[in-house]
Parts: sequence; structure tokens; C-alpha cells
Amino acid sequence: MIYYLPNNIRLFAYVLMLLGLLLQSQLVVVEKFRMSSAFDKLKEIVFLIIQLLLVTLATYNLSNMNNLGIAYYFKYSVITYPIFMTIFIRTIFIGIDTLKKVNEEITPFSILESLDNLDSGLTVYETDGQIILNNKKMKEVINALFPKVYKNGNRLWEDINNYPSKVKNEKNIVMIKSEGTIYEFSINSIHIKGKTYKELLASDVTKIYNQLAIIEKENKELDESYKEVDKMIEEINEIVDMEEKIRLKVYLHDSLGYQFTLMRSLVDNYDKYDGNLELIRPLEILENLKKDPEKSPKETLNEIREFFKNIGIKIKVVTETILPKDIANVFSLIAIEGITNGIIHGDAKNFLINYYEEGEYYVIKIENDGISSEGKIIEGGGLKGMRFRLKPYGGILEIQSKKPFTIFAKIKKNTNHLVDSNQ
Repeated sequence: MIYYLPNNIRLFAYVLMLLGLLLQSQLVVVEKFRMSSAFDKLKEIVFLIIQLLLVTLATYNLSNMNNLGIAYYFKYSVITYPIFMTIFIRTIFIGIDTLKKVNEEITPFSILESLDNLDSGLTVYETDGQIILNNKKMKEVINALFPKVYKNGNRLWEDINNYPSKVKNEKNIVMIKSEGTIYEFSINSIHIKGKTYKELLASDVTKIYNQLAIIEKENKELDESYKEVDKMIEEINEIVDMEEKIRLKVYLHDSLGYQFTLMRSLVDNYDKYDGNLELIRPLEILENLKKDPEKSPKETLNEIREFFKNIGIKIKVVTETILPKDIANVFSLIAIEGITNGIIHGDAKNFLINYYEEGEYYVIKIENDGISSEGKIIEGGGLKGMRFRLKPYGGILEIQSKKPFTIFAKIKKNTNHLVDSNQ
């Protein structure tokens, strides 16, 4: 009995057999590169051989379609078609499953794909120069720098070293600048299974290079700033040291000046008291002149005024405006200093102290009838002390040397006072 299939069905089956053979061949190749077991690899090879035999038999049958070739006289020849269909369907399902696994596994294909997706260029070549790997990025870099295709890695490295626009050139590192882009090339030796290869890397370091240049510039500016800060600190230390010296000098000048003024006035006017020193209460006045911290400068000025009144020195105080407390204290200290200076240096007997406003300033005027100065006034501790007291307020000190000798101290209204004037 002959098992016969129509020609069109046999032709369709033959095409499917060829397709199945192709798919199985690809499956064998994929399994070879997968990290699968030897049994799985062998199994796919066996199925490939079976499909090859089926295709061979089908080819023979088709070659005898018109005369009912010899295969049709075999009772079971037609069974080859269902066998093929079973293997074909199996190949499709196994192929789909293998494809899914390949996408999740590390294979030589996935490694090559990853190398092509690197942001850096990579070339691997043998010591004789034969290039065995060039990823996509390296091809782009080479194409941007050199208008030719390289097959020899040693020649490529030589041309990189001889490139005209180099930013950096060391033994194993070369930086090249081309059209605003900076590439860094580095070369290393790698050893695989006892064989030595050269690995050439290329990276676009434009952003990093520019950032380093900015950082270097900022570091330089920072170093300059540090130097300026150090210089400023030195100057501040000098200023602080000078301020402290002036403060000490003012204190000594005040203390000694007050005591000298007291003693001189007592001596000059001793005959007025008939030896009755109780009238001038020297011990109490001396304590005031030492600036008892419990008493304000204004209170001290009033006591000094009363004291000098008893020994023939007249001090007239005219207040035309109400001063803020801190400014009043500073002006009182300046008035005390002005009286002391007038007695010591000008032999003054009469003083006029006037508090008033002048435009945007509060003003104290200290006028005396002492000896005036015809030449340039050389400022001693007294006048310097007045300036020192005005400095925290941005105040102004003016001196009129012609008779009557007059001192003007001015402080702007609404001044932000930097220190407590009671100190």
C-alpha cells in the first residue's frame, strides 16, 4: 500500500522543513555561546541531525514527484511529516524560551553589545598591532580625529602621540584637543590565558577638564583671598594692638592729668582758703577725678565744675538741646579732657561749655581764655584721647587755635553707636 500526499502539501511541508532546519541551526549556535550544560548543547545537535535527515528524505521525495519516487513505496515514508512537525513546533517553543534566557544571561553577544554602548572608546589589539576589537565609540573618536581606517593598533597609538594639538603627553596618557573637545587616551597591557594584549581607551574629558580648569582658577583666587585675609588679620591685630595702646594712654593721661590739674589748682589758689581744705573736699574730688564707675561722666563733670569754682576757675555750661544719654556721656568725657588740657597747657581760668545742635550734628563747644597757639598744634594724649572717644561714633573733632581757644566735637544724629561710651 502506498501512502500518498498531494504535491502542494508536500511542497509546503518541505518549506517548513527548511525553515525548521534553519531555526534549529541557530539554536545550536546560540547554545554553544550560552553558559548551558554540555547535555543541553548535545541535545540540540541531535535534533539538528534529525531535522537534517528529514530534509534530505523530503528532498529526495520531491525530486521524484512526477514518477512517484522510491520513498513512496516505503510503508512508513509519510510518517516523516508528522515527526518533522513535532520537532518543528518543539524548535519554535524552545527557541522562544532560549531567547528570553539569552536576554537575561551574560553571553559573548551581550558583552559585545555592552562594549558598544560604553561612553568610552575601546580598542584591543595584539602586540604585533593586529586589532581584534574596536567598539562603536572608538570608531567615532578615530573618525573625528583621523580621516582613515586603522587595522594596526600600534600605528593608531603612534598617530595619537604625534597629533599636533596635545594638551598632555605622558608615557601612557595622551590628551588631545580637537574642535573644542578634549579626548584622553590611555594604553595598558592585559594578559589573557598567557597571552599579552594592548588595551587602548579613549574618553571625552571635556567637561572634567573645563571643571578642573575652573577649580584651579578658583583655588588660585582662594589662595589669594587667604593671603588677603591673613594680611587683614595682621592689620586688624595691629589696629587692635594700637587701639589698646591708645586706650591705655588715654587712661593714664586722664588719671595723671586730673591729678596734676588738682594739685596745680590747689597750689595756685591756696591763699583763698586760709588753710581750710575742708572747703574743697580733696579726697572726694580726687575719687571723682579717677572716674568712679558708679558715677556717670556727666556727674563727674558737675563735681569737677563745683570743685574748680571753689579754687577760682570758672566753668560755665550752656545746654541748648537734650542729648541722647550715650552722646551726653561722651561729650562729658571730652569736656573733662578739654578742661584738663586748658589748665595744663593754656593756664586757662575761664571755660565755656556749650551743648547744641548744628544741622545733622550734635555739638559740644569747649572754649577757654588760656594761651592760644600761633603755630600748628601738635596733638598730645589729650586731643588724641578726644578723637579716640569720638571714633566709635564716626565723630569729628575741630580745633580753633586762635583766641579764644576752642574745641568742637560733633556726632551725627541717629548714629549707630558701636560701643558703650560709659566704658
